[in-house]
Amino acid sequence: MSIQRRSLLQALAATPVVIPALASVTSSLAPSTSRAASMTPKHPNTYPVKAFGAKGDGTTLDTRAIQTAIDAAAKTQGTVIFDAGVYLTGSLFLKNGVTFKVDQGVRVQGSQNIEDYPLLPTRIAGIEMTWPAALINVYKEQNVTLTGDGIIDGNGKVFWDSYWNLRRQYDPQGIRWAADYDCRRPRLIQFFEAQNVRLENLSLYRSGFWTVHICYSQDVAVHNVIIRNNEDGRGPSTDGIDIDSSRKVLVEKADITCNDDALCMKSGRDSDGLRVSRPTEDVVIRDCI
Repeated sequence: MSIQRRSLLQALAATPVVIPALASVTSSLAPSTSRAASMTPKHPNTYPVKAFGAKGDGTTLDTRAIQTAIDAAAKTQGTVIFDAGVYLTGSLFLKNGVTFKVDQGVRVQGSQNIEDYPLLPTRIAGIEMTWPAALINVYKEQNVTLTGDGIIDGNGKVFWDSYWNLRRQYDPQGIRWAADYDCRRPRLIQFFEAQNVRLENLSLYRSGFWTVHICYSQDVAVHNVIIRNNEDGRGPSTDGIDIDSSRKVLVEKADITCNDDALCMKSGRDSDGLRVSRPTEDVVIRDCI
């Protein structure tokens, strides 16, 4: 069904609709030996994550190995690649000039342990605050591409359940709104203060919270993605694509099924939005279903 919907999108005519450094986070993921430093890519300027110790068995936590491959690729503006498999991971941080290529047969799957998503300054529901990092982050970086025909899977049901459990406590007290802030859940992909970023052709499944959050960023293109957040249940607050105080953004041929806003433009909430005073502008959305 997804392939048919994507084909339909390609046939449609275009209809436009008119924070601190990460050194402490990424250094904790660095290898403890000189092994990674001596590695060279199999193909020119490509960095296979298995060469850095990733298992891809769906059980081993591969965060450290994948991040090491990303850091190595950043030194040459290279491409991180995966053999077929399921790669269980916590938050990953893409660096300047890196291409992150998830091919068909590859599933990058999020950990269900919230401790695998480090807390970082960001903006959530229009208010600046500290929140768990996303599964895939472009955080104060530029010239980054996420591509391939594979799957990035948030594996988010455990986070959906935690939200509904909190709602059962809060709703009788008349503070349903507070659950959105008190139940910390990881987004799938975050672009934060990023520039010249492209996300294309990937399938994005089961985000624990918002799927693609574009915040304080510019020159961002999202092309030909499939978002499915009602697999394994109905994910609450699993927005498709949120464009938040950002500019020069193109979203096209996105096929979205979620349990909240499919496409959303915002620029802050109440007094905190006025304090930041950064509008969303120069956005084109077309050919999306």
